[in-house]
Amino acid sequence: MASYDVPPPLGLPRPSRSNTRYELVVIQQPIHARCCGFGEKDRRLIDPPVILQLFTVAANGDMIKETNADSKLYVVHCDLYCENRKEKRSVVYLPSSVPPENKRKRLDDHNPHIEEKIISLRQPKSVRNLTGSLTANASHLLNEHNEPGTYFVFHDLSVRTDGRFTLKFMFMDLAAG
Repeated sequence: MASYDVPPPLGLPRPSRSNTRYELVVIQQPIHARCCGFGEKDRRLIDPPVILQLFTVAANGDMIKETNADSKLYVVHCDLYCENRKEKRSVVYLPSSVPPENKRKRLDDHNPHIEEKIISLRQPKSVRNLTGSLTANASHLLNEHNEPGTYFVFHDLSVRTDGRFTLKFMFMDLAAG
């Protein structure tokens, strides 16, 4: 029977890795993407796919390639932000669900040119702007120099709408207490 390093259930003591600092480095940067629209069949992927490498930051600030074989519980999540990185752009409204603005002329003896706005109480339906596999597990791979490292590959990302965006990545060690 194989032994797996699985974290204990919540409430039980866990080994702490809080003193370990990690840093992600973008190895392959996406150059462009065409918006894929709101259909599910015609997805256009971000090209080339994003590849991140994980490093451990030593106490003196040196970056050490992370080659820990116990990294099966390392996960990176991707999210979409505006170009200046201040606002999330991960959700958009489905255009077909946005109610049209209706105006009608009000019959008024004193002022016949007054228009009334009719506001719909129906809520527009929101959908994810960034679609595909938004999380990646750690993979132990060799780089172009045949050196081992821990990598995260985001090969299945698409953006629904047109615009200039930036991707934000969040690293999580699920084994950390």
